[in-house]
Amino acid sequence: MKRAAAVAAVAALAFPAGAAAHASVTHLSPGARAELRDSPRAIELRFDQPVTVLPNAVRLYDAHGRIVSLRPRSYDGGRGVLAPVRRLPTGAYTVRWQAVSGDGHVVSGVYTFGVRVPAGEGRAARPVETRARR
Repeated sequence: MKRAAAVAAVAALAFPAGAAAHASVTHLSPGARAELRDSPRAIELRFDQPVTVLPNAVRLYDAHGRIVSLRPRSYDGGRGVLAPVRRLPTGAYTVRWQAVSGDGHVVSGVYTFGVRVPAGEGRAARPVETRARR
C-alpha cells in the first residue's frame, strides 16, 4: 500500500503540467487583426486539448456592439469550436470567446478582425488575449 502511494506521488510530481494545464488556442480563423476581402462563414477556434463549449462560448460583435454570430458547436472531440456567421457587411468586428478546460478552469479571449477594412480596436477589445479563471 505504501509503495503504491509512493509511486503515485512520484508520478504526480513528474507529470504535474499535463494534469493542471489550461487549454490554449492553437488556431484562430479569421486570424487576429486580419483584414478580410470577404465575409467569413464562421469563427473557428482550435485548442491544444478538448474543451467544453457553452451556448454563448463565441460571440461576434459588430462595430455597434450587436451580436452577429450564431450558436457555436464543437467538433474534433472538443478540440475545435465553430460559430457560424451570416454574411457580414464591410466593417470591424470583435470576437469574444470562452471555454471550459479539461481541468475545469474557464479560458477566454478577445480579438478583432475587419471585413474590407482594418481590424481596428473593436468594442473594448485588445489584441489576442488568453487567460484562465479559477
